Amino acid sequence: MLTAGLLGLLTIGDGFIYLILHDRGSFSVQYFPLLYVGTNVVFLLFAIPLGKLADRWGRIPVFLGGHLALLACYVLAALPFGGLGSTIGCLLLLGVFYAATDGVLAAMVSRLTRAENLATALGTAQTVVALSRMAATAGFGVLWYLVGPVTAVLCVAGLLTAALAAGTVLLGGARRWAAAP
Repeated sequence: MLTAGLLGLLTIGDGFIYLILHDRGSFSVQYFPLLYVGTNVVFLLFAIPLGKLADRWGRIPVFLGGHLALLACYVLAALPFGGLGSTIGCLLLLGVFYAATDGVLAAMVSRLTRAENLATALGTAQTVVALSRMAATAGFGVLWYLVGPVTAVLCVAGLLTAALAAGTVLLGGARRWAAAP
């Protein structure tokens, strides 16, 4: 829960990424709603393959890899050029992020929880993620206002890099706990 909350605090809303891309002249405003559709299509295409990958290679590497995709999305959005390539790249990376984290987090929680507490644990995990992402979106909005969109997204990317390192350590401890008799 701690790792999910920490990483959730650095998951800014998709709308901010789309606004940065729009600001770069990557697309016309009438296409803005289609960006959400594009991200969801990518999610649908990758959810099952990434779930299978998590079953084969482990849930923790796939979960953290999803956050690496989010980090790459932040960097791509902050680059000083726009265009169709940046937009499609960000949609792909966001969709992969969701596909590698949403179901995989539930699987990780299921592994670490006793059966009689599973529904409570899953609800708690989703609540932690939702609250941390809500706080991230609000905080990012303030940061955007104070320093501008590109500086704000690069700041969050730097913090996400550090949080990924911390999450790797925290989840390594969870792996050892789950493997204990």
